[in-house]
Amino acid sequence: MPVWSESDLGKGGTSFEPHLTSNLWIISGEDGRSRAEQLLHILRQIDQYVSSPLEYQRKRSCLAVYEMLLKFKSVCVSGYCALGCHGSCTHSKHIDRTLHGNFSNLPSAFVLPSRDSLCLGNRVIMYLPRCADTNSEVRKISAQILDLFFSISLSLPRPVGSSFGVDIELSYSALSSLEDVIAILRSDASIDPSEVFNRVVSSVCVLLTKDELVAALHYCTGAICDKIKQSAEGAIQAVTDFVMKRGHELNEMDVSRTTQSLLSAAAHVTEKYLRQETLAAVSFCLYHGKISSLAENTSSKIVFNEVLTTAARDIVTKDISRLRGGWPMQDAFYVSPI
Repeated sequence: MPVWSESDLGKGGTSFEPHLTSNLWIISGEDGRSRAEQLLHILRQIDQYVSSPLEYQRKRSCLAVYEMLLKFKSVCVSGYCALGCHGSCTHSKHIDRTLHGNFSNLPSAFVLPSRDSLCLGNRVIMYLPRCADTNSEVRKISAQILDLFFSISLSLPRPVGSSFGVDIELSYSALSSLEDVIAILRSDASIDPSEVFNRVVSSVCVLLTKDELVAALHYCTGAICDKIKQSAEGAIQAVTDFVMKRGHELNEMDVSRTTQSLLSAAAHVTEKYLRQETLAAVSFCLYHGKISSLAENTSSKIVFNEVLTTAARDIVTKDISRLRGGWPMQDAFYVSPI
């Protein structure tokens, strides 16, 4: 079994072993939410390596995340075997009865983690840029990570009266499509990365609930500021696709928060091309989100004025002459409206 140490993930990283973590999940955390919180705590320690500029750190950290999710799924969703068997076996202890002692009589909705405890929106936007990575192995593993997250989420019990805002048949169809992409990646590493990424984004767009979609858009700043240019471009494309396909589900507050996240990214990216692409995404988001009570048939030029207004608010807080490298938001005045 692989051991993920500080030297594996990078200097200053978190040291852990998957089998020790699975034991931790078995003996601690009396309910599904606490186990999910333990998982997220560990994953957040690895985040800095997932988005590292060093290829070997991205590869090893993504593999570490994948291993952790496999363990989480086997122990906290499917049950566990005291002898360490993989998959189903005669020793397997089922989660809803023998694993929880005093909690054996409680409904599975309490014992198992809930979908919202997985923070899928935040996690998806963390790993989605890696699906556009320059390294083929990283692209494959990150797609498997997303597949595992959604596979786990769809296997969890639904709260009574809740539909999660997703169509189950449509979700399983999208998950199947994502698994088809992974199968292709395993058999043919030479496939066009952009085509693969487009298919991954399309599946993810369907699989996210409305709340998860909003969270992914809200936390898009880090993804767009990714240290790998190809991944940053992929993040911008993903945000644009999400808004284009599901922008009608967003309310004014959702669009406003997404716009602010995009503007924050535009202010931090160092490459002019990426900054202009990000600002174009802002215009796109404003237009399709119909923010500020704009009419349904409002022209894109009028909507783009919203971008300029936001940029103008930013300029009054800064002394441009003293800004090293100039004022990033100045590009907002040169980007053509959609």
